[in-house]
Amino acid sequence: MTFQQAQFKYISYLRDTEGVTGEIDYPDEEQSHGTKTKGGVIVWTLYNMKGYFLGKVYSSGYIQPKYGKIVNSN
Repeated sequence: MTFQQAQFKYISYLRDTEGVTGEIDYPDEEQSHGTKTKGGVIVWTLYNMKGYFLGKVYSSGYIQPKYGKIVNSN
């Protein structure tokens, strides 16, 4: 999963599931980082351009927002 895919999943989750409207704090590619777990799942830890944590996006389909529980985006 690329950064762009993780960003799209995160923004889609905020708009479609959480109903966020208006300005959204977008993840910054330079601040964010992706890692691969032992099980092969890619996890993107997303930060905005000021370095504030926004959430995590898992290639397995789960999203862990800054506030709230982990949800399956599939």
